[in-house]
Amino acid sequence: MSDKEYVYGLHAVQAMLERAPKRVRQLKVQRGRLDARMQALLELAESEALDIERVMPDELDRLADGGVHQGVVAAVTPSQLWSEEMLGHLLDKKEGVPLLLVLDGVTDPHNLGA
Repeated sequence: MSDKEYVYGLHAVQAMLERAPKRVRQLKVQRGRLDARMQALLELAESEALDIERVMPDELDRLADGGVHQGVVAAVTPSQLWSEEMLGHLLDKKEGVPLLLVLDGVTDPHNLGA
């Protein structure tokens, strides 16, 4: 398993910076993109003292593996994966009534996560 995952797109990266900033290892942003949305994202990243690298769009294309990156890709520590066997243990520890979603046929998991 890789020691890095990539999150891309303005909303997805902003969500990572707001909810799990310690998981973000590096931010790669499109060189020359200076609009207000990118500036707000950069300010948030700078407040977390993150390594920010300005790169050409082709590097972002490669890291996003063809996905729509909107000029930003974050290298993050991988999510913890849970096995099906762990589901019962996790639900037993949960206080109150847990919300459990079972999804089938999701065609764009990036949008679902963002």
